[in-house]
Amino acid sequence: QGKSTFLKTIAGRLEALSGIFRWGPHISVGYYAQHVAAQLQPHEQVIDYLNRVASPYLKSDAIMAMAGNFLFKNDDIKKPISVLSGGEKARLVLAGLLLEEHPVLLLDEPTNHLDFETVEALARALSESNRTIIFVSHNRTFVNLVATGIIEVGGGVVKRYLHNYEEYIYHLQQQYQPEREEKYTPEPLPARVPENQRKALRTEIRGLQKEAQEIEHELAV
Repeated sequence: QGKSTFLKTIAGRLEALSGIFRWGPHISVGYYAQHVAAQLQPHEQVIDYLNRVASPYLKSDAIMAMAGNFLFKNDDIKKPISVLSGGEKARLVLAGLLLEEHPVLLLDEPTNHLDFETVEALARALSESNRTIIFVSHNRTFVNLVATGIIEVGGGVVKRYLHNYEEYIYHLQQQYQPEREEKYTPEPLPARVPENQRKALRTEIRGLQKEAQEIEHELAV
């Protein structure tokens, strides 16, 4: 339905086919697309790239902390970009984008090539930042953690929902479910799981995954 085209248009990468849009005065816009990693300089080191793109108001400790949040630690920060994998380049560009401190971010599928833990780290960083973020994503975990509103495009119509993802899905289910003869009261939406419980669940899941791998190894032997 033209989601990426819409982002490219408001990012100034494409000319608008019709209509107008206008950003507020002195607003800088950061744009992330799936191909931006190809624009990196191969011989530049990770830390040199982050220092180059970071806001001049940021101290080195903040830059190092951001590198660590995106899994660049110890000797990783001295790696030349040419040896990084596709996923590592994506992480590097996203870390740099956050360090640029744009008040508006346009993100086109930012979770591609990222593992589950990095997706959660990125989602937390974005949800805690004081930024306007317009993004396209098929990762439901990421959408659920970041989105506070949904823009639905379909059939030539654009609708805006001032709900998070869970509430949006709930309203869709109510809208399209078959009509029933008997009226009923929908159950309230479940509350979000607290962060400490989510961490405990992730730890438990990793433990179970490790046990499953050990069992598979034993069976293979």
